[in-house]
Amino acid sequence: MKELICPVCKKELTLAEKLYKCENNHCFDISKYGVVNLSLNNKSSKKRHGDDKLMVVSRKEFLDKGYYEPILNTVCTLAKKHSKQVSVLLDAGCGEGYYTCAVANTLNTNAVYGVDISKDALRYFKKRMPGSVAIVSSIFKMPIESESIDTLINMFAPTPNEEFSRVIKKDGILIRTFVLRNHLIELKKAVYDKAYYNDEENAEIEGFKLIEAVKTENIIHIDGEKDITNLFCMTPYYYKTSKSDQQKLKCLKEFDTTLQVMTCIYKKL
Repeated sequence: MKELICPVCKKELTLAEKLYKCENNHCFDISKYGVVNLSLNNKSSKKRHGDDKLMVVSRKEFLDKGYYEPILNTVCTLAKKHSKQVSVLLDAGCGEGYYTCAVANTLNTNAVYGVDISKDALRYFKKRMPGSVAIVSSIFKMPIESESIDTLINMFAPTPNEEFSRVIKKDGILIRTFVLRNHLIELKKAVYDKAYYNDEENAEIEGFKLIEAVKTENIIHIDGEKDITNLFCMTPYYYKTSKSDQQKLKCLKEFDTTLQVMTCIYKKL
């Protein structure tokens, strides 16, 4: 697979039965879940890397209910508008693949790569997209060949612009979505005595030209304690919140909250 390179020697990795191997005989097994670990930093560590199973399952159940469809539709519309004849799609920080799958279907891609540091997320990613390549790796140093990606999507994840610029083709595009000030503010007000607003990121990123930016802003109605809990557990707030504050959610049977995000399309300079 010409897009996939060995994290040790940077030579092309080829698929041989149930493993990937390079010409220097560096070998990487494919797990029973269909995931290949190409991270050199966390193989012997027992520390949790990335989202754990609770966060992943909560996110999958919540997203599959369609609550974030306004965001998904914006991303797919922009992808179709700005992508040329796409053959290779990479999702950097792919999670369980909700956005990846929709964009891949929209663009009718030939090859799909999902990169995430969370093994739990990639197991669900692979279930959603059996024909994809699911890779455990940091998005700051990806085992991806330089200038091999047509479209890279980056949903609510860090944006290592230099690494993204390296892997995207000269005529390729970057699709990036990030939260704005009021995103999920009502959820935070329901939990915290003093709710905080999100810090807004700069739409401009070094090494890329901003082509188009579209704000998605909606009020969504969340019906049921299970969906409310899933929304909270799929965010970083869950692990930063006391048990007493978490219990406040148990009193909610339904509520409305704000979706407010920005989706940007970039071309490499």
